[in-house]
Amino acid sequence: MARVIDPAKWELWRQRFQEFEKGGMTVAEFCQQAAVSVATFYQWRRRLEKKGRSSATRSEKDLSGVRFVPVEITSSPNIEVHLPNGARVVVPSHDCNAIRTVMATLLDDPRELRSC
Repeated sequence: MARVIDPAKWELWRQRFQEFEKGGMTVAEFCQQAAVSVATFYQWRRRLEKKGRSSATRSEKDLSGVRFVPVEITSSPNIEVHLPNGARVVVPSHDCNAIRTVMATLLDDPRELRSC
């Protein structure tokens, strides 16, 4: 049975996303200011998108500029993402939440990252 969510919470999050869109802060900065987790931010963004409130969310990102590169399989217990600027992001391969957070941040679109 699906949980019924208080309409006041829906409105609160709709207003938060309007503030986020106007504010120019990163997701992490906004979440820290609002005293909510990044995961909660993306969860509510997904809920509002499903409900058809496109004004409360960013428009769908054009991924035509995303470039995929070869993947190397190793015995390392970590996943490494090498960014174009030379920076590396290392994530424990057993931590699905960390992988989701990194991928959502890199893609800025967590909708496809529901399962690990």
